[in-house]
Amino acid sequence: MFLILFVILNLQADDLTKSKQAITEMHKEAKSSQQKINKWDDETKKLLTLYRSTLNKTENLKIYNEQLSSYIKSQKEEVLEIRKKIEEVKDTGKEIVPLMLRMLDSLDQFINLDVPFLLTKRKKRIQELKDILNRSDVSISEKYRQLISAYNLEQDYGRTMESYREIKEIEGKELTLDYLRLGRLVLIYKSLDGNHMSYWDKKSKQWKNLPKSYKKPVTKAIKMAKKQIPPDLVKLPIFPPSSNTEKKL
Repeated sequence: MFLILFVILNLQADDLTKSKQAITEMHKEAKSSQQKINKWDDETKKLLTLYRSTLNKTENLKIYNEQLSSYIKSQKEEVLEIRKKIEEVKDTGKEIVPLMLRMLDSLDQFINLDVPFLLTKRKKRIQELKDILNRSDVSISEKYRQLISAYNLEQDYGRTMESYREIKEIEGKELTLDYLRLGRLVLIYKSLDGNHMSYWDKKSKQWKNLPKSYKKPVTKAIKMAKKQIPPDLVKLPIFPPSSNTEKKL
């Protein structure tokens, strides 16, 4: 009887030990499974974060591509517009170059027919303009600007008073002369010693002797033009083509 009871107790003890071992194994497996679950959860979170980041970048890239496409389209339109303007400029150049040549030719003829003051300087300016118009490295706008500048200078001569000095051959001798120009109305020269004094006659287009009585007023007017003395009234000869009437200035 005792033996049977001992055997039963031993069997129960063995079962209990086995149960404990089974429970221990279950706990180990559960712990291992939980660790795997935690690891998978962390990886899932990382993948989700990466997915969201990639999705955000993709959306930003989509927006950027749309903006870039719009920019490229705008650039293409600008290029087409620039090419159109270039063609228009080329066409304009074909028209404006002959116009500038005619303008320069007219200016040259005008100087030849005008009162003969500062001829060397003015003729040199015409030649420089001709050279500029023939140069390929100068833009059309710059050529036009310089041509208009020359026109403005010629226009200014008509409303200014000046005196300048040049050497001129008179009666076989080279003399230093003081020239007096009042607009385009009066052009007079006087030698430094005052023995030679002439005015430009527009009607005959020749130099004519000026009476000695004009020596003092001409000398005074020259000093006024050089700003050596203040402006004042002087008596100078003005001979319009239709008369020989003198006028006071």
